[in-house]
Amino acid sequence: MAETEFTFADAGAAEPITQLLLECGLPYEDIGNHLHNFILANRSGRTIGVVGLELYGRIALLRSLAVAVPDRGQGLARALFARAAAHALLQGVNALYLLTTHGT
Repeated sequence: MAETEFTFADAGAAEPITQLLLECGLPYEDIGNHLHNFILANRSGRTIGVVGLELYGRIALLRSLAVAVPDRGQGLARALFARAAAHALLQGVNALYLLTTHGT
């Protein structure tokens, strides 16, 4: 199995993030406002997981945590969350809130 690479999103990541969020039934309309605080999990040239942060001073909203259906059950969501939480701490965040919806 190919190794998973974790990276911060750039402008070119908007399309694969949007596609994954659509597949998982999650909101995607406003990701452009926070794209620089999205972390991707990529494997074999495709985005298989994503998590985003919306930073508001010392608080942040954890959002858009999604893993592609065929790649679930491998600890990717846990790894994405850990990276997002670490990034939030580095940005001075002391309260992290979760936005959740019913997805697939």
